[in-house]
Amino acid sequence: MNASDHEGQREILPKVGGGQQLLFPLDPRQLCRDLGLNWWAVTKLYEDGMLSFNPDEVTQLDEGQESELRFLAALVVGDCGGRVMAEVLQHLPKPFRYRHSQIYYDWQAQRWRPLPTPDEPSVAFSDWLETLTEEDDRETLEALRDQIDGALQSIKDTETQ
Repeated sequence: MNASDHEGQREILPKVGGGQQLLFPLDPRQLCRDLGLNWWAVTKLYEDGMLSFNPDEVTQLDEGQESELRFLAALVVGDCGGRVMAEVLQHLPKPFRYRHSQIYYDWQAQRWRPLPTPDEPSVAFSDWLETLTEEDDRETLEALRDQIDGALQSIKDTETQ
């Protein structure tokens, strides 16, 4: 699912699509060296179910795999220990194909949130809807529909009072 449910709230988080081949695809081992991530840690992420693909079986990363590896690598290289890492990732939908430049962890609320965009909200939202449609991301679109329905119901309830 492409939404984070935590304490009854649904938060829509932007994800990187999977399967899109890159113009200059990276070898996972080289990317890990570039990120300062030890190969044992990468295989452990896969064995622990945090990484959605087996890095030993991939020679060239697609866009989603690279994003997922970069996301998890930042946590590991940043000394986010196993217990803390499991805690911050527990409500975040897998696969972890997120960009740190688009989401952040709200420590007080103990959940991930999208970073606000500087663009005109309606334009950014329309662009996002178009991207979700192109990626056939039904789960996120349905979560958005639920949020919109809830907001409309709230307005209707206020009007009838």
